[in-house]
Amino acid sequence: MRILTATAEGDAHLTEHIEPVLAPADRVLAWLTEEDSALIERFLDSLAALKDHAAAATPGPEPERSTEPYSPALLM
Repeated sequence: MRILTATAEGDAHLTEHIEPVLAPADRVLAWLTEEDSALIERFLDSLAALKDHAAAATPGPEPERSTEPYSPALLM
């Protein structure tokens, strides 16, 4: 099994592209108090849990009915 790891060039490339997104967020987060940060953390954790619960409760797509009388598994 091969395990892929980022190279130094890959890390630099990622940093270059994500920095414009993270810099404003870091500035805003620096303005927050510890209590505000804890509140936002709890909110985001709850939101993620609710989204996971909703995703788990959502049924998958209906299987497509084929007009073909044989399934690929039977042909093997």
